[in-house]
Amino acid sequence: GWVQNELGHILADSGNFAGALDHYQSAEREMESIVDRTNQAGALLNMAAMQVYLHRPIDAEESLNKLMPLAKQVHAQDTIEQAYFLEANAAHDSGKLDDAQQWVLRVLDMANLNEHQNTVARAYWFQADYSLKQGKLSDALEAAGNCSDLRRKAQQASELAKCQQMRGDVLFAAGRPDEAQAEYKNAAQGFKSVEEADNEATVWMAQANLDAEAGSSEAGERLARNASAEFAKEKDVDSQASALSVLLHTLVVEGKRSNADETWHQLEQLHPSDLDSQRDMEISEARYRAMTGEFDQALVRVQQARDYCHQRGRLNCELDARLLDAQIRRQARQTEGLDAELQSLAS
Repeated sequence: GWVQNELGHILADSGNFAGALDHYQSAEREMESIVDRTNQAGALLNMAAMQVYLHRPIDAEESLNKLMPLAKQVHAQDTIEQAYFLEANAAHDSGKLDDAQQWVLRVLDMANLNEHQNTVARAYWFQADYSLKQGKLSDALEAAGNCSDLRRKAQQASELAKCQQMRGDVLFAAGRPDEAQAEYKNAAQGFKSVEEADNEATVWMAQANLDAEAGSSEAGERLARNASAEFAKEKDVDSQASALSVLLHTLVVEGKRSNADETWHQLEQLHPSDLDSQRDMEISEARYRAMTGEFDQALVRVQQARDYCHQRGRLNCELDARLLDAQIRRQARQTEGLDAELQSLAS
């Protein structure tokens, strides 16, 4: 059972979630056969995590339903807390952000009771993320600040950087780019100090996107290229697609048509499995198609992104998609009803 579990960890770390799931299922059967309830609960937790990553919420829910009574029976508080996080992730992926928030609150209550400060800080990160996606920026800012405070107190450089990056995202959404840039800079330095190049590259993407929106697209272009190169080196297709999407955004802002053509050609060769990465591609393709005068195709891509965000209850990215739709319609001189849409969007 232990061997199967360890094999699952190895495959999960390499991104082979389906293969990892097979080994975790074998581990769970072995542990059940010898009535090792503690390790059976752990295997079920690992199974549920892989099922969430594979976008199989029904299977994940079945694993969690089997896990909960076992974990409570053996008083595995850590396992229960992690199961609550998975419930939150499953609700989030289904577009039920209010439910996801409720699961996070349950984690917070339990972790505070058990004085599990690491878990409390992690819960604050998720609370900030879900609040940002719901457009509740003051709640998101408070949660991200709490996350940073706890990680700083515990002197956890990598985890602190994640909280700082999240706080930067919230400040960017709140129209406070200078403060956001300062948080991103701190996050990048934090990841660099612990030699986490992949996480540092994720911050570069955020900085590049902010630069493009703020008009400093040359700096953003350099950061996005560096991020894309890092993810290509690591063979992380999902993240590389997102990085190239940001790069394409900066090139469109700069009006570099030939570079944009080249980047789009690179981007369309990638086939990311992550749904958020696919949405990033749709948004960037819409900007690119508008640049080349293919307005109908651009508007189709924006609508796909808008539908994705709406179905998942993500107000922040739905508003961004609506704004881009209006910008492209104005560029294409399709102005019928545009004033009313802009007034509604501003409200």
